[in-house]
Amino acid sequence: MVTKELLDEEFAHHGGSSAFVEAVVNGPEFLAVQGLSFHETVLELWNYWHALGRAPDYFDLPDGAPPFLPHLGILCLGWTIEDEERLRQVMAWNKT
Repeated sequence: MVTKELLDEEFAHHGGSSAFVEAVVNGPEFLAVQGLSFHETVLELWNYWHALGRAPDYFDLPDGAPPFLPHLGILCLGWTIEDEERLRQVMAWNKT
């Protein structure tokens, strides 16, 4: 289960939960300039993952993990937040 506490404890050296949310919202650099929604970003990452000719700055995750794995993690994080206002803040997808 992905929780704020888990991210803050186990990944403090990477910035914890706030850095995780920021990284997922910002997405990879090769998609960031497109201003895509959450769904569109995941779909594009899925397309890149299955494409034969990947973008030059495409990244490969260890063990062949899909590049949209962090997006699945942020959905799991959302399930563990009970305060609705905090959930809205964490899950806001504002790419402006």
